Amino acid sequence: MQNSNPKFKNFIFIGIIFIFAFFSFYLVFENARASGTANFQIEIFYAKETHQIDTTQTFTETLSNPNGSSFDINLPADVLTSGEEIELTMYSIPEESVTTNKPLPSGKLASDIFYNISFTKVSDGSTISSFNKAVTLTFYYTDSDINGINESTLTAYHWNNSAWTALNDSTVDTSLNKVTATTQQFGDFGIFGDVSPSCGDGSCNGSETCSSCPTDCGNCSGNGGGGGGGGITTPVTSVTFSGRAYPKSTISLLKDAQIAATTIADANANFSLNISGLSGGNYIFSVYSEDNKGNRSSL
Repeated sequence: MQNSNPKFKNFIFIGIIFIFAFFSFYLVFENARASGTANFQIEIFYAKETHQIDTTQTFTETLSNPNGSSFDINLPADVLTSGEEIELTMYSIPEESVTTNKPLPSGKLASDIFYNISFTKVSDGSTISSFNKAVTLTFYYTDSDINGINESTLTAYHWNNSAWTALNDSTVDTSLNKVTATTQQFGDFGIFGDVSPSCGDGSCNGSETCSSCPTDCGNCSGNGGGGGGGGITTPVTSVTFSGRAYPKSTISLLKDAQIAATTIADANANFSLNISGLSGGNYIFSVYSEDNKGNRSSL
C-alpha cells in the first residue's frame, strides 16, 4: 500500500538530497586529491571598516583594534574637486603580513600593527590613486606595540610601491601615544622608529658611560698621579655573541647565571651582544630569547 504520510515523503526527499550532496562532495574531494595540493591564501585583519563618503563634506572615521590601539582618518571638505561620491576601505593587519614582502628600512623597527587605506568611485568602482587635498592620519599605539623602539623617533611611513618613505610632516606625541601625519596617497602605512638604546646592545650611545654601562663603553680607567707620569690604561677584553631570534624579541645574555646584557632582535631576526672588560678566567655564558608575552626559549 502506498504511504501517504507527508512526514515520510519529506524524510525520503531529505535523504535523497543528503546522498546527492555527499556524492558531490566526494567528487570534489577526489578531484582535488587527483589534481595535487590546493593552495589557500588567508588574510588576517584585526579590524576593518568600509564607508561611502560625500566628498563635499568633511569625514572622520576611527578603526579600533582589539589591543586598545586605533587609527583615525580625517578628510577635509572638497577632497576631490569633482565632488564624486567615494567608498573608503581601511583595515589593520599584523606587521608580519606586510613586511614579509615589503622589508623595513635598514636600522628601523616597526609597530606591531600596519594599516591599509584605499578609495574607489561609487559610480564605476574605479580606484582613486590620490586626492586634491591631503587627509590627516593619526596612529594611536600601545606601549607593547612599540617594544624595543625609541619612542621619540616614531615616524609614519607609506609604501610607495617600491620602498617605505617617511611622511614629511609626521609628528609624535609620546604623552598621548600618537603619531600624526598627512598624505594624498594611499596603500599601506605603518609607524617606524630607531632601536631603543640599551646597555648591552654593543654601542655606547645615549646617556651611557663607562660608569653606567661598561659592557658597551668599556671600563673607566684612572690616570696615574704626580711627577708628570703617564696614566696606565687597563686593556679591555670583550666577547661578542651574535645570532638569529624571532624579530623584535628580547635577547638576554647570562654570565655565570646572571644577566650581563640584553638587546632586541631586529626586524630581520638578527641580534648581537657584547660584553667587555672581562678579566682572565673561566665563564659560563648562556643566551635565551623572550617574546612580548613573556614566553622564553631554552638556553
